[in-house]
Amino acid sequence: MDKSPNFIRKTFDLADHTEPDTVFHHVFLFGFEKFNQVVFDIVSSAIDNYIDRNFDHLMINFGCTGGQHRSVYCAEKLYEKLSEKYNVKIELKHLMKEKWS
Repeated sequence: MDKSPNFIRKTFDLADHTEPDTVFHHVFLFGFEKFNQVVFDIVSSAIDNYIDRNFDHLMINFGCTGGQHRSVYCAEKLYEKLSEKYNVKIELKHLMKEKWS
């Protein structure tokens, strides 16, 4: 059985992409908390390296089938954690936002 959110109708019926029911599906059914921690560790390592080398631009991207739930959740969680840890400029852009239902 495919465990993609495409098969969880309730997820696509929600207009708010940070709605607790949507987040519940992604976090608990798909292990996103563990995934997000691994991503944070990797990105933190890259940022530390960039700071040490005086680089000033780093781009991180997330993508998923519809660009509405999984990628949005992961991007927002990473943004929150990086904002807490680093005193650097962080821009969060949701490229598919205009297509959110």
